[in-house]
Amino acid sequence: MDNKMNYGSIVDLEPVVYVDTYIFIPKCFTWEKESCPAEIVMGDYIIRCNLGTKLLFETDKGIVEMALPFTEKDHCYKLNIFEFFESNYITYRLGKGIYCDGNRYDQNFSSREVIYNKNAIIEKISSPYWGLQMELFIVNKKKRPRVRGRKIKIIRFNYCRKDSQYKIENWFKNVVNGTIKIEPYTLDQVMRENLERIDLTACVLFDEHGTAFTFSEKSGKIEI
Repeated sequence: MDNKMNYGSIVDLEPVVYVDTYIFIPKCFTWEKESCPAEIVMGDYIIRCNLGTKLLFETDKGIVEMALPFTEKDHCYKLNIFEFFESNYITYRLGKGIYCDGNRYDQNFSSREVIYNKNAIIEKISSPYWGLQMELFIVNKKKRPRVRGRKIKIIRFNYCRKDSQYKIENWFKNVVNGTIKIEPYTLDQVMRENLERIDLTACVLFDEHGTAFTFSEKSGKIEI
């Protein structure tokens, strides 16, 4: 990727509030001012973060960042996110704070490890169903590769080997940079070298319209 990489975690606000933005909490060194603890207040809920926390917006040209103006109150930096949305004319809708399984909102459950720059986001999520799942979401439309006539927006690998996650990250970066073309051979090579399982659906591609295409090995046959 052709600009600075940012590392940290993204926190989804649903189902407390429905809004077209994410909260990004960066990983900082302890001596940096941005590492100072802070809190984002969402009604009865609090997101624990730091002063470097910002909002991320997705546009056709890439990711746009917005700084958050925390203020010090009672020896703690805080921000009322609803007041911030209203003062910046950001449309949002309140939810009940309950997941579809009946549990109440939890910051840890709604967080995922990411690295991103202006063009794309790489996410890491551990799941009991898919193991270590790594996903590349190419936000900038001009950077999306064309695969057999379709522009690809998302590439997702399941069952990733933990010791290979940085190799997959580099592969994702090369896809965004255009130095790697996505072909059946290159996908097969990535799967064999870096995934724990390739006998099930281990790779899914999504085009610009959200249509999913699976790339898996079953009975020795590659299907796309």
